[in-house]
Amino acid sequence: AVLREVLAEIRSQLDHHFLDEVAGLGAPTLENLSVFIHAHVQRRIPQVSSVAVSRAAGDRCVYRPQA
Repeated sequence: AVLREVLAEIRSQLDHHFLDEVAGLGAPTLENLSVFIHAHVQRRIPQVSSVAVSRAAGDRCVYRPQA
């Protein structure tokens, strides 16, 4: 339930917005999206270990922060 809530909050920040204009995102690459999402999820769910972002074209990025 908490994860769904956090993802909905992130989605509302990103969906139907120009990603170049999202504060804290930087260039809208898969890598930056992964880091951005991880940072937001980890605030509420500290035990999150990684985030994966993929595109319909098959591109994929997995972010696993170093300990």
